[in-house]
Amino acid sequence: MNSRTVIVIGVSVALLMTAVELASVAHYDGLHWDIRSFAARAIQMAYRGPANYYDPRLGDDFYPPAIAYDQWLVGWLGTILMPGVAGFRVLMQVPPIICSVLLALTIFFVALRTDTVQRAVILMLLYVLNPGLFYDVAVWAQNDSMYALPMFLSFVLVLRGRPALGWALAALAILVKPQPVALLPVLGLITLLRQGPLQWTFSLAAVAAVIVIGFLPFQLNHHITLVPDVYAQIGERFRSASSRAFNFPALVFGMGVPDSVRVAGVSYFVLGGFLVLATYVFVARLLLQHAGDRAATLAAFIGVLGFFLFAPRMHERYGYAALVFLIPIALESPLLMTALLLLSAAFYSNLLYGMRGIEELRFGASRPWIVICGALLNLTVFAASVWYASYRLPALGSVGSASEERSETAPSAPATEQ
Repeated sequence: MNSRTVIVIGVSVALLMTAVELASVAHYDGLHWDIRSFAARAIQMAYRGPANYYDPRLGDDFYPPAIAYDQWLVGWLGTILMPGVAGFRVLMQVPPIICSVLLALTIFFVALRTDTVQRAVILMLLYVLNPGLFYDVAVWAQNDSMYALPMFLSFVLVLRGRPALGWALAALAILVKPQPVALLPVLGLITLLRQGPLQWTFSLAAVAAVIVIGFLPFQLNHHITLVPDVYAQIGERFRSASSRAFNFPALVFGMGVPDSVRVAGVSYFVLGGFLVLATYVFVARLLLQHAGDRAATLAAFIGVLGFFLFAPRMHERYGYAALVFLIPIALESPLLMTALLLLSAAFYSNLLYGMRGIEELRFGASRPWIVICGALLNLTVFAASVWYASYRLPALGSVGSASEERSETAPSAPATEQ
């Protein structure tokens, strides 16, 4: 199959995906609270500019600056086009839909570097046809694809030996939402293992430049501590052990329980931090023992999923990135494919349950059967992935066959890596 046919396949699927998501956004109402808040902030940005975005008198329902820029664009277009309610909702979702489509194409073209066109198409379809990922963007009208795209691209670029650009995109992802911080320990260790001090310096400079440039228009009329203040305020909004996520604290305590709840005299906020740290210790061990990109992708998936499962204050939608990192390696083994199916089912159920709970104003502590089953599914996937990384990767690595190397669907390593 020639390159032109490959490009036509990828672009055709992406265009069809765009049309379906746009039609869905126009048809479904989304979550009216989020849409109303986003629209109000978009109009505020259009008329008052970024210097007044973090004005405490306007409430605390703000976002990091990258989303604020998106709101600025949407608000400006809204004042020109003056669309109706449905039209403005579609206008708000155009950037997340574009990011979703670009994510599908990224998965496709990254897979093409190490695998066949047929398998690359299958991997792209595993993203496009995933019900939870579709529901998040096209039905709930959320913007999780906007941080998942630079998050995944940053990982790909670091693997390909371009750490400065990769870390710049990682910083951009955090300027969208704080959740991509879950990937930073993995990116950091990969950079330390594969690059020298000069590249470490360039990477740190790239992060600093993106953060400074991103926040600069918002800094006017604000204290120099605006950056940490913004993220501290965002982190303090929801202080539950589990904010509607099907994860470990939801299984143990139920949803809506404050993260100050104690286990053997220790608050879950502290206990969750230790569990996340333990996850990254395992990830570090995995990266130190296996130098290949397949192991790195598996490590990134385990790190991101572990953060979602054990960190406090997690929402149902924060499992989005874990699915994105599992898809490129899903065809590696039946176990990983099964893990993708189970994780997708749990994520989709979590979104349905969470949105219904918000619409029905159910915010109290609860632990119904669906929460228990969903949390057990997610924890089972995590445990199976850890087992696979501990026992199957060494066995596969000892084979060392050419077919094994070719089957690696994770992003390829830089050409200089041996």
